[in-house]
Amino acid sequence: MTHFQNFIPKRPLAVCFDIGNVLVLPNGENMADLLAERYGVLFDPERCRYALMRADSEGYDPQRPLQGHTPASMKRSFAKHAGLLPEQAEEAWELLMTANRTVIRWWSDVDPQAGHVLTTLADHGVQLAVVSNADEYLLPDLRDFGLIEHFPVIINSNAVGVSKPDPLIYRIGAEQLGLRPEECWYIGDTAQEMHGAQEAGYGGMIHFDPLNLYEGIVEFPRIQSLDQLLVLFEDTVEAR
Repeated sequence: MTHFQNFIPKRPLAVCFDIGNVLVLPNGENMADLLAERYGVLFDPERCRYALMRADSEGYDPQRPLQGHTPASMKRSFAKHAGLLPEQAEEAWELLMTANRTVIRWWSDVDPQAGHVLTTLADHGVQLAVVSNADEYLLPDLRDFGLIEHFPVIINSNAVGVSKPDPLIYRIGAEQLGLRPEECWYIGDTAQEMHGAQEAGYGGMIHFDPLNLYEGIVEFPRIQSLDQLLVLFEDTVEAR
């Protein structure tokens, strides 16, 4: 299902992508295995994947759109939806955080539509960029995932010293592309990111919401699969 019937933006000259929860999804199997080893019971991998993505959405407050969840609220939400006990929330979260990079990767499942969507946009002359809240592993990860060749511009919060949803990081992305913000679209997975891109003056904010977590609470156009981005793009090509 698409959720952009009333959205008719101009054709973008560039599209800026988030990575985690957009092009690369959480690996539920890795999380479930680690939790099972610690607690001695089986965990559902799909439920773990859902829990991690749901934890982001539950912290959204429309009255304070640029404010994200607190660490405590994210831990509680993850525990609830993953099937953990409330008293296990803190320990389980710290277990996963500690294991990330050293034992497992939380985000390691490249969306199967990613390569096709990125190639199609580039074939239409659209510049592509990454604007991501990430760490020093972003570039190696993009190489490992086979995505780095798609992105001549990569903006990493760890490198530029500012994080989403601060509008500055989006403006840095547009500047590195040699474009004005209004000539760019941003594709991300949280409502806070959408508002940050809007504050930065981006011409289009597309909310990637594969689990339909934000239905009825976010005014931005939502897509539930990456190929729906191409449908929206093609519509704007005809309108330009």
